[in-house]
Amino acid sequence: MPETVASDEALDQESLDTKTSPGRFRPFGGFLKLIVAVDSSRSPLSRFRAGATLLALLAAFAGAGYFLPAYFSQYF
Repeated sequence: MPETVASDEALDQESLDTKTSPGRFRPFGGFLKLIVAVDSSRSPLSRFRAGATLLALLAAFAGAGYFLPAYFSQYF
């Protein structure tokens, strides 16, 4: 037999528990997915794409780490 609920508040609480939370901003979620894809993807093409994307991100951060301070050092 189904259980009876004593109040509407209990019904509201149950519906809140089952709802999924709205999309949260996760800045490293995509980065972690790339790392997992490089490690455990079955397709060699997927592994290559994920590895190339990771190397491109590394090169972009390295370039920003070198060129931005060099650029700003001209003004200070």
